[in-house]
Amino acid sequence: MTTPEPDERQLERTQQLIDEADAIARDLRQTTPDPFPESEEAEEH
Repeated sequence: MTTPEPDERQLERTQQLIDEADAIARDLRQTTPDPFPESEEAEEH
């Protein structure tokens, strides 16, 4: 098996960072109550 191209390694690292950020955001949403419960609705208007 050959080593992946640098772009593939960068893509893999980027995906790892995205996954980590998603996990952190999920944890924050679970532990922090939403101070503006209607904020999502307000963004749509």
